[in-house]
Amino acid sequence: VDARRDERRRRVTHVVVDGERHALATYRAKMCRQTENCVEEFDHYCPWVGNAVGRRNYRYFVAFITFVSFLALVVGASACARLVDLKLHHRRKEEEALISASWGEVLLMVLVAYTVIVLCSVCGLLCFHTRLIALNQTTNENIRGTYFTDKNPHDHGAWTNYRNFLFRPVPRSRVVSYVGGRDGLDEAVRRVSDDEDDEAAGVVEMV
Repeated sequence: VDARRDERRRRVTHVVVDGERHALATYRAKMCRQTENCVEEFDHYCPWVGNAVGRRNYRYFVAFITFVSFLALVVGASACARLVDLKLHHRRKEEEALISASWGEVLLMVLVAYTVIVLCSVCGLLCFHTRLIALNQTTNENIRGTYFTDKNPHDHGAWTNYRNFLFRPVPRSRVVSYVGGRDGLDEAVRRVSDDEDDEAAGVVEMV
C-alpha cells in the first residue's frame, strides 16, 4: 500500500477542477505528502498546526504566528518587569510572598529565556513570511528557487500584494463542492486521464 502511495505521489502532475484537467503549476499547487491532498498555492506543511498551509488558510497561519509573537513579547516583558520588581524589593519578608524571592527570580528567568527562544523562532518566521507576502511567493517556491532567475508573474508590487493578502476572498473548497460527489469525481479523474497520451501523468482533485 505504501509503495502504491509513493508511486501515486510521484506521478501527480495534474489536477481536476470542475471536471477539467489542469497542470499543477496553473494553480501553484502541490501534492502534500503528509496530508495526501493537492493544495492550491501550496506554501508548506506545518507540524505545529498539523496541516498543510495553502491558499485557503495562509492568512490564518500568518495571523497565528503574529499573535504568538505578540503573546511571547507581552509575557517576556511582564516577566522582566516582575524580575526587576523583585530585585528592587528583595528586602521584603519572604513570608509575605507565595514563594521565596530567590525561587521567584529563578522561575522568572526561565520564563524570560523561554519567551526569548519563542520570539527568535516565531518572529523570525513572521519576518520571513512578511517578505514572502511582499513578493507574492510561497515558501515552496522560495525554497525551490522558482523565481530566482525568472520574473515572478504573480508579483504586482508590495502594496498590491499586501492588499490582496488581506482582502482577497477565500475560495471555496473544490472537493466538497464537486456536484458529482466522490463517485463523480473518480469518474472525472478517469475520464481526463484516459484522454491523455502520457500515462505517467497523475491526476487528483484539489482541496
